[in-house]
Amino acid sequence: MWLYENPRLAPWATFRRRSAATKSWGWVLLLIAFAIVAGFAVAGALVRLGLIGRATDDHPVCRACRFDLYNLPPDRTACPECGSDLRAPRAVRVGNRTRRPAPLYAGLALLLLSTLAACLVGTIVARGIDTYRWLPDAWVERDTRSPLRSQQTRAWAELKRRFLDNGLSSKRTARLVDAALTRQADTNTAWLTEIGDFVEAVHKAHALPQDKWVRYARQGIHVVLRARKQVGRADPIVPELVEDGDRVAADSLLLANLVDVNPRGDLVVERDPPPPVKPTCEQMGTGSWVYGVDVEEDRAAMSAGSAGKHTVEVSATVEVLEGSEMDPMNAKPVFREQYKASADFELVDRQTVEIELVPDTPQLRKQMEAVITMGTAERLPDANYLFIRYSQTAPPVPTAFRVTVRQGDHQWKDVATCEAGHKINGAFLVPAKGFDGDKVDVILEPDVNVARETIDTTRMWNGRMEFKDIPILPLLVTKP
Repeated sequence: MWLYENPRLAPWATFRRRSAATKSWGWVLLLIAFAIVAGFAVAGALVRLGLIGRATDDHPVCRACRFDLYNLPPDRTACPECGSDLRAPRAVRVGNRTRRPAPLYAGLALLLLSTLAACLVGTIVARGIDTYRWLPDAWVERDTRSPLRSQQTRAWAELKRRFLDNGLSSKRTARLVDAALTRQADTNTAWLTEIGDFVEAVHKAHALPQDKWVRYARQGIHVVLRARKQVGRADPIVPELVEDGDRVAADSLLLANLVDVNPRGDLVVERDPPPPVKPTCEQMGTGSWVYGVDVEEDRAAMSAGSAGKHTVEVSATVEVLEGSEMDPMNAKPVFREQYKASADFELVDRQTVEIELVPDTPQLRKQMEAVITMGTAERLPDANYLFIRYSQTAPPVPTAFRVTVRQGDHQWKDVATCEAGHKINGAFLVPAKGFDGDKVDVILEPDVNVARETIDTTRMWNGRMEFKDIPILPLLVTKP
């Protein structure tokens, strides 16, 4: 049975691959260690030479107590000082000795320097060595269940490293993947992107069964519906479908793509077929997509309906792909599933939900121009779309723009909104047909109708911005 089989896996591979830089530093440290050991050896020899000293005469001396045996009667066989047997081998040495201060002090100085060098090098090496890398696999696996989040994070990152270095057995890899999928399914448990990194590393190595990969992708999706809390009788019903699945890797291979969406409700006109869906494809784990659902309101029902709580429901089909959002045409499908979600709103008289316009003063415009930026326009590889990056970094007041991308007489329109203090790094995916030149203009015009089509905006900046002659560049994409 094929299960987590990976020809690159070698459980007995204890030693890890090291970079060329690491090996070079290893040789330097080895030479320094050799010099320190040699210093200790020379210091020891000098200290010994200094302590032994030099002979000052040729008198016999008791080796045990250093008593001078000169003129000792020949019949005496014991040392008169300590009683040692003078007939034993090496019991008597020749000459009284005095210490040699020069080699003694030189040896002590060299011993001190070698000790300091050893302490310094040892400290540097100890700080630079990650001892966690050498713990047994079972100990690191145990840390994935630690109550400390920091310990869990470290353990999963280390297990990924060991897997990539062929250091985990197939059984342990399978057990860890099952534990990761179980935790991913439990939405009451905090998720770590390092867990997703491990699972996707196993998948990239072709060591993950397809059913486990599909389960991982399915559990990573999270679709909810939000609606504007108060809707005036003459205003649009504004539901937003949000996919914010972040229980995957930090740099996931998975894409979430909205295929179709069908709204319904007591104040909604059901359409058959449902309204078409704009291209919506987002790399999971890097953010979420928010899709404004196109709702046709039942105006008669809204006029005659009772004020108060109402509900809008959405049936949405989401496809999960494997690939890059920069090249969605070449992404591989993983699964497709229909999700149902609902949201409540309150029907009120329109005058209670008017939008406040914040005047475009010179000081406020200067602040807005500093936080609203437009990047280059990039042509996707299939040439069907332009990818225009933009950002709003914590504007001081909310914004609600009608966006126009223009080249000559050809135009494309969209909307862009941002709450005060929030940050948006996004892009406009513009159909490339008709944009044949090498530059485009992007105009941002304030529009209260755009604000009414948002979930939260009740006030907005009443200022216009224009970005002229944005270059269109080819986009280079590296396929996963």
